Amino acid sequence: MLPSSQLSTDHTPELDIYDAELAGLNLVEASAGTGKTWTISGLYVRLILELGLSPRRAQ
Repeated sequence: MLPSSQLSTDHTPELDIYDAELAGLNLVEASAGTGKTWTISGLYVRLILELGLSPRRAQ
């Protein structure tokens, strides 16, 4: 196994749910336990509150 200093690091920027564009598509891809469900839930709530969509319409 390689020492952690030699492991590849991912330089993908973290998705900021408070600043993410709500139009179009956003890809949420991450390992287990990193907050994917929280991130998707936050984006869903923003769609409802900021765009005035009903929960049925935001699906």
